[in-house]
Formats: sequence, C-alpha cells, structure tokens
Amino acid sequence: MMQLVHAEIVQVTSTGHQVTVSIDRKKLLSHGQEAVEKLLLEMHVCICTADRAGLRLYDRLSEVGDHLRQIQHLVAKEGAKQKQILQPRTILVDGAVELREYPASPVGMLQSWAECGI
Repeated sequence: MMQLVHAEIVQVTSTGHQVTVSIDRKKLLSHGQEAVEKLLLEMHVCICTADRAGLRLYDRLSEVGDHLRQIQHLVAKEGAKQKQILQPRTILVDGAVELREYPASPVGMLQSWAECGI
C-alpha cells in the first residue's frame, strides 16, 4: 500500500468523520502493477527460503504511519459490519426435496444448526 501512496497512485484524505481513498486508474495500470509484482515476489522469496527478512517485511508493511494514524481512529470507530451468510439446505420430506432457507441473523444461524443436529 505504501508503495502505491508514495507513487501517488492512491491518495487518502480525511475530513471530519469521513475518510476518502482515491485511486488514479491510469497510474494504477502503469506503476501499480509493477509495485505489486515486486512486493509479491519479495514476499514469495521470503516464504520459500524461510528468511527472517520476511518478518521485517511484514512488520514494515503492517506498520501504521503517522499520516494514517490520524485517520485510524475513524476507521476503528466505524468498523466493518459482520455479514452473516446462511446457505439454504435441502431436506427430504415425504419423498420430495424441500428447500429450507433461514434469515441472515443469529437466530437463523441457530435455527439452521438446530435443524441439522449440530
């Protein structure tokens, strides 16, 4: 991410209680692909060779810089809402297949588990 910010492909701005991330699509194709390729290659080599440099690379990539620390509290405050995805089940009732769907809620999750015998 930082390579993309330094190459002015990605710009992060905050105003009050809102954070905006802007991406320059033209630069993303010309400069962004190269930056991501280099990063993935470096990570792959570290993993394959079990090199301790991989730990330093991870620390460097996951570090929150001063420019992002200013908006970190906004992102943490809003947070991503957890989505619950429940797949319908098919059951056999009197020789016919029935599709049973559940509401996307904690109650629906428990109901689906109870009916499965989990």
